[in-house]
Amino acid sequence: VAPDCGADVINLFDDFIGMIQDVKVSEELNKVKAGVAPDDTFTILFTSGTTSLAKGVMVSHNSMIKVAIDAAKIMHWDNTDVNCLALPLFHCFGLSTGFLASIACGSELVISKTTRTEEILGHILNRGCTILNGVPTMYFALVRNLKNNPRNISTLRTGIIAGAAVSYDDYKMISEVMGIKKLQMSYGQTESSPSITFSDYDDEPELKAKSVGKAIPDIELAIFDINTGDRCPVGIPGEIRIRGYNVMKGYYKLPEETSKTIDKDGWLHTGDLGRLDTEGNLYFEGRLKELIIRGGENISPVEIEEYIRHFQNVAQVKVVGVPAAFIQEKVVACIIPEEGCEVDTK
Repeated sequence: VAPDCGADVINLFDDFIGMIQDVKVSEELNKVKAGVAPDDTFTILFTSGTTSLAKGVMVSHNSMIKVAIDAAKIMHWDNTDVNCLALPLFHCFGLSTGFLASIACGSELVISKTTRTEEILGHILNRGCTILNGVPTMYFALVRNLKNNPRNISTLRTGIIAGAAVSYDDYKMISEVMGIKKLQMSYGQTESSPSITFSDYDDEPELKAKSVGKAIPDIELAIFDINTGDRCPVGIPGEIRIRGYNVMKGYYKLPEETSKTIDKDGWLHTGDLGRLDTEGNLYFEGRLKELIIRGGENISPVEIEEYIRHFQNVAQVKVVGVPAAFIQEKVVACIIPEEGCEVDTK
């Protein structure tokens, strides 16, 4: 070998060693791949579900990854987007429709170390983030920060708001203050990997403020009467149930709890109340366990809360059922007034 070729020989040797190592890695990777099927458990995420007992939810590779791909498509995300991920990755919302959805669409991913509003707003301003997913509480905190210290976050164009119910007025307020034109409502739970519905991309803001959207592709969503178990007609509230690829495999080592949640026909009983309109939009009406039964009449606390919020000087409201003689429960509204408002208790 000529002396002046020494460097080239060394480079070729390094390349050869690299190829051998790549082959070994590929062989090992192929062995692992061969041992994993789409319906195998991808992860176990803990949730209280429909009771206070913490349960491990087993979700498959197919359900988690397909939900992530569908979410990215429905949200119109692509490789030009920059996703500010402030949701925890131990939560299904952050893991699937946040982290995995970004990988699916090829968007840049900015992972926030904390959920502090200053850090999140800093990422949006410094990195030009276009996507921000969050729960209502997080958005409320960001709105409060922006009202006290206005900043230009106009790069933000889209995001998912989910994880808890949000009122019509709150949704409109968040959209307007933060300037997010495509803030999409979504509904789901860990047992559904986690997505069940999304607002249509071009839905009018008025509809998105009231509804949590339509069912994702390739699943069934239906409303069932909580007393008879029959399917409810359009517009009639009942329990939300789903069936399809996104349903969990079950609760880890809890077969009895699993059978209570997923019936023999494959329907996942969400424990949530809702109704459908003629277009297939779902309207969330609260938790089944929060339903107030007064004199045999089923009353949704959410409906009453929405009505009370329209009164002047009401900052927050929570409606609950309190045990009462003869009528089983009476309806009680706990109201927090706006700051500076004097309450007449007479």
